[in-house]
Amino acid sequence: MKILGIVTETHDTGIALLEDGLPVLVIEEERLNRQKHTSDFPTLALVQAFAAGERSFVHVDVITTPWDMSRLRRTVLKAVFGRLPGSLSLVLPSAETTQERGIIFLNFWLWCNLKLQFRGLSIPKIVNVGHHESHAAIFFASPFEEASILVIDGYGDDAATSTFTGAGNRIERHWHGRFFDSIGMIYTLVTRYLGFQVFEEGTVMALAACTARGKASFANFASVTAPSAI
Repeated sequence: MKILGIVTETHDTGIALLEDGLPVLVIEEERLNRQKHTSDFPTLALVQAFAAGERSFVHVDVITTPWDMSRLRRTVLKAVFGRLPGSLSLVLPSAETTQERGIIFLNFWLWCNLKLQFRGLSIPKIVNVGHHESHAAIFFASPFEEASILVIDGYGDDAATSTFTGAGNRIERHWHGRFFDSIGMIYTLVTRYLGFQVFEEGTVMALAACTARGKASFANFASVTAPSAI
């Protein structure tokens, strides 16, 4: 069984290929087009994966994406029409800081782009996987047989925070918070307030650690070099 995972219509696009449950390659589009956090369709990644002749797209059995489209569409409709007329502001470009609204047509654009790139070939079945389930699936690469899993995200399909349990080859979601109760988006807003760009939250977090270490080092230096009390 060959499964091709594709991230598109969002940031950090790329692909992953699994053969019989084992990953054989992972390619982020930004490594090839040199655009950090690119949202471009992973055309170059697909070329790298299938144009060399070692592998063929015709042998792919299933394509997966890390978004549950039925959940996501319900969430978008509820958000946009839930508190009219004020909620209509969510369709403005200024409300699409981290995610373009075109993602609700992900399956259509994915099919069109694949059809354009692999002319004359049939497109395998597309299976949508829940966004937080996709994050929680890191459990399968962990050394644990059982685990409690916490996902804290900017946004997901229908929530910003979810809890799961993992056991054996299964994960199960037990709770999820509300879509707009997002700690991740607070990080994003603080990051922009400090003058950094969207998706540079990790930079701000790293600088916080460096600042704390710098203060500790300065305190140690001051205690060593301070003149002794008379």
